[in-house]
Amino acid sequence: MQKYESVEESVKHYYFTIGNNKVYHNFRKKRAEGANVYQLIDELDNYSIKGERYTDMLKDILFINDLEKYDKYVIDNKYITDKTTFRYLTKKYIQRFLTK
Repeated sequence: MQKYESVEESVKHYYFTIGNNKVYHNFRKKRAEGANVYQLIDELDNYSIKGERYTDMLKDILFINDLEKYDKYVIDNKYITDKTTFRYLTKKYIQRFLTK
């Protein structure tokens, strides 16, 4: 159990954990292969001591709230303010590489 100062801090830690912990290697691999959200959720069973009950709960939340409609949503870069994100840094690196 961990306490966070804000929801944002909690979400950042969630992404950090999923992106760096070896337990989620299959999650990252499936994401790169284009797996759907429900296949990805199956790889999160180690995130909670509830295991499969946790992943079933996530799937229910997605379905009940019709959140799949956001699967293809892309955040406009003008709203990204954290200049340490992987996405931002990759974009800057590519821009620098292409201008050489």
